[in-house]
Amino acid sequence: MTVLVTGGSGFVGLNLVEALLKRGESVVSCDSQPLPANAVARWAGLPGSLHSELLDVREGTALTQLVREIRPDRIIHAAAVSPAEKDELVMAQACVSVNIAGTVNLLDAAVAGHVGRVVIVSSAAVYGAAGFLQPELQETTPPQPASVYAASKFAAERIALRYRKAGLDVTAARLGSVFGPWEQAAPTRGTPSPMWQIMQLARSGAPVRLPRPGCRDWLYVRDAADAMAAVLYHSERLPEVVNIAAGAQFSVADFCGQLAVEGLDLTWTIDPVAPNVDFHGSADRAPLSIGHLTPIAGDFPRHDLRSAVRDYLVWAADESASGPLEHPRRGS
Repeated sequence: MTVLVTGGSGFVGLNLVEALLKRGESVVSCDSQPLPANAVARWAGLPGSLHSELLDVREGTALTQLVREIRPDRIIHAAAVSPAEKDELVMAQACVSVNIAGTVNLLDAAVAGHVGRVVIVSSAAVYGAAGFLQPELQETTPPQPASVYAASKFAAERIALRYRKAGLDVTAARLGSVFGPWEQAAPTRGTPSPMWQIMQLARSGAPVRLPRPGCRDWLYVRDAADAMAAVLYHSERLPEVVNIAAGAQFSVADFCGQLAVEGLDLTWTIDPVAPNVDFHGSADRAPLSIGHLTPIAGDFPRHDLRSAVRDYLVWAADESASGPLEHPRRGS
């Protein structure tokens, strides 16, 4: 099967490409930025085949031409701009042009290329204020997007569902809060996870100060990629919207504690007055329901907190671009 992944050089995109290569697929990554050389090197032994195209999803004609040339069986559309709150108005045009117009270009290309299925990577951010009013967020919970990014993702969803009504097999996958391998800070992704921030502090030997415990249904990104692949492969007709989340909660404080258990020399405290880890908000969002996802993804997620931390530490230690974490010590 040939799968096109837009935004393949981004955090989620890299994990999607890797997951699909592990399954032996022929993967075409499409991004305005090249794939990291260290990622390509690490994937060299995987059973799938990889081709990379430098192409911006805002280039509609070129995108349609690419789809017609490679004739992908399926597409995962992960290209997006997600600026930090302080930058959202400065980057509002980019949000609209990539997240909305770029999605329309992708949908038009899919129709022109007779693509079998399209999965749009959306975001739990679309729930907005509802995330602090409900005990659990169902796919039917009325979204209340509060940011330019969230509004752009919700608009892209609604447009995609109009294409679905016209006959395109397209589903929006609302991705919850993820962390793990390949995450980096970048202008197009201005909200790195607290876990990424903690790993950087640990690498430098600096103490970690959390604003609060930070309880949420945090999802290891490799599980997220596997879940989206399961949605892509599902043999039956999909729901219009599917939440992609962990189905269980733990806190950022738990993450710090597990890092220490695994042998990382980490000093951490909860310091609401002078935190150095940004949780991107003053409250913890309600968990996402995964009732739609469970029958699609089966045994999901594969990682609990302990196994996710272990896998993440192994990945970080082996990552050639950043090198091993500093100040490690052996755990018992």
